[in-house]
Amino acid sequence: CTHGYIKHHPAESMRGKWILGDAGKAFLYKLQWPSVYAVSAHHIDHDESVGRSLLVLSNENYIQSWMVERELKMTNQKEFMISSKDGDLKFPDAIFKMNVSGEIKTVAIEYERRGKSQTRYRSILWNYARLTNISLILFICEDEQIARRIENAFSYLKQPELFDRLATVRAIDWKTSPLTAPIKMNRGTIKLKDVCRPFEDLIAS
Repeated sequence: CTHGYIKHHPAESMRGKWILGDAGKAFLYKLQWPSVYAVSAHHIDHDESVGRSLLVLSNENYIQSWMVERELKMTNQKEFMISSKDGDLKFPDAIFKMNVSGEIKTVAIEYERRGKSQTRYRSILWNYARLTNISLILFICEDEQIARRIENAFSYLKQPELFDRLATVRAIDWKTSPLTAPIKMNRGTIKLKDVCRPFEDLIAS
């Protein structure tokens, strides 16, 4: 028995890993030893899902130059900054480059694991409409309710700049295969494997 000094990490992707329990934190506090808080389960599972899908696409050579939110913040990539409020800089969860008919396009992905309010989605989409350097804004939605909120926010804003750039995909499909997951757009449903080509094709041409 650990007596509450340590406990299993609650994140699904961290099974078998241990973190400090309440008794452990209290013990270190009494000794005046510093301790750090474990990253929340939500953030680990979120970042794990994003990272795994990018690795799959990268290993198949369908994407290049990908960066996750933390890297975008650290390198101050202002051309991809969605908003800046009260000193908090908001960037996409990740961006990457893909080859579409010989043209290099930039894609931003947002993994919506828990979802946000309708007002928040309106704000996010409003800011994305201004980022003309992003060709596709892909929301990976954990459930249909989240996808509907995003679609409703788009309908409310009526921003023509988003019409051919906004897309949603079910998280379960994306996690299974990001290349063949059905991606819903205003003009219909696409799959990355159908519209993109590996980067070696670009070099060969």
